Amino acid sequence: MICLAGPSWSEQTNSVNIYLYNKKLCVKKGMPLNNTDICLGINNYILVVHKDELMKTLVKPLGFIKNIESKRMAKLYKDEKVGYVLKFKIVPAKENERCVITGFILRPDKDIVLQMKGERRIPLKRGAIKLFLENPGKYFYQHMPKGALFTEELSKTEPLSLFWLYFGIYIFIGLIFGALSAQKAVEKGFPVKFWFATGLLLNILAFCAVMAKKEAEHPDIPKGLHKIHHTVTPISCPECGYENHPSEKRCVDCGHSLDA
Repeated sequence: MICLAGPSWSEQTNSVNIYLYNKKLCVKKGMPLNNTDICLGINNYILVVHKDELMKTLVKPLGFIKNIESKRMAKLYKDEKVGYVLKFKIVPAKENERCVITGFILRPDKDIVLQMKGERRIPLKRGAIKLFLENPGKYFYQHMPKGALFTEELSKTEPLSLFWLYFGIYIFIGLIFGALSAQKAVEKGFPVKFWFATGLLLNILAFCAVMAKKEAEHPDIPKGLHKIHHTVTPISCPECGYENHPSEKRCVDCGHSLDA
């Protein structure tokens, strides 16, 4: 199921921009929809168009607005941010153009051509319009030049929200100051995890706070030195003098017992 919308229209159909939306947009507006209905937007309005009205609506959009029932029409405000699935214009058919779905030659007085992505033309017979709009990607990519190095995207992606941009910057800065705060905490004998988390949340404020704190007191450490990881003196073999790890039971070099 699909939804069309067009923010800017004129009486000349070749200057009309049409936007294909997800049908959820029309449902959100509270308009009654059947499985075969299509949502078409003209100027500032979204319209529910029946299957048999589609061709007439595309050819004379402004005339259709005047006669549609009020319950099948809703306002689309300028500040509403909705991403479209497809954007195209309606242009006249050229001689001997064939429908991309049926393969039949178009009749300029009864059939139309959808122009997308600049000059990309999608010729369609009257009865194939709805079929194309239900799955535009399938027929659009079939109509692309064979062997194209890059494929074109039909849909318009929404730009990154400023909230996520600022949030990402905040996290990046937080990781930097979290690491700096944790390093200073190690040097001064404070809990590392606590100061890393504080630096992640408060950034430079946490770093300034840990910098301003005095070193933690350790009575067993001489003044001017920092606390380091605990080490154990190796055990010398009484037979050969080889220095062994304290956990060894016998000398690695000569095999003599290291038990006292």
